[in-house]
This record gives sequence, structure tokens and C-alpha cells, in this order.
Amino acid sequence: MKTKDIKRIELFAREWYDKTYGNSYFACEIYVNDELVHTLPFQYGYGNHYEDMANKWLKANVFSKQLVKKIDYRGLYTTCSEIIGCKLVSRKIENCLQRELKAM
Repeated sequence: MKTKDIKRIELFAREWYDKTYGNSYFACEIYVNDELVHTLPFQYGYGNHYEDMANKWLKANVFSKQLVKKIDYRGLYTTCSEIIGCKLVSRKIENCLQRELKAM
């Protein structure tokens, strides 16, 4: 898929908080043009860390090398809205069960 063909990127994340040790974990599905392209596995992270990891994966696997050089350290929102011109939809469900993340 060419970068110019991207019209919409959607991230659907779930977050689990481990009360015993006080750590947050997430898993995230990445959709490009309403097609599931990758699932980030269960991993440590809180807040919007899933967006950073999705951005890293998209740079390595979807975006063109020329675009990656151009966007450098920009976040996914800036990349989508200002550079590519596509829509970014990012959703996260908090307080999920650990098994819900591992099932993604």
C-alpha cells in the first residue's frame, strides 16, 4: 500500500492495570483504511504509549522511506493531519481484564 492511498488510520487499544505491582499494560489493533494490518501484543505502557508504539510500527512497515525521513520524530497525530492528510481515530478502553488483552 502506498502512503498516498491511506485515508484513515484507526487504533483500538485496551488497557489493564495490575493493582499488585502498580503497572499498566496494553494491547492495540492497528487498522489502515478499515483493514486490520497489525496487532500490537500485550506489553507494558500507560497513557497514550500505544499511539507511540503504533507510530513506530507504521514507520517500519507501512509508511514510505521518504515519508519516514520527512516526519522524523513527529507524533502520529501530526503525521496524519499535517503530512499525509488522513484521518486518525484513536480509542482506548481502560480497566480491562488481563485476559482481554491477551486475547487480542
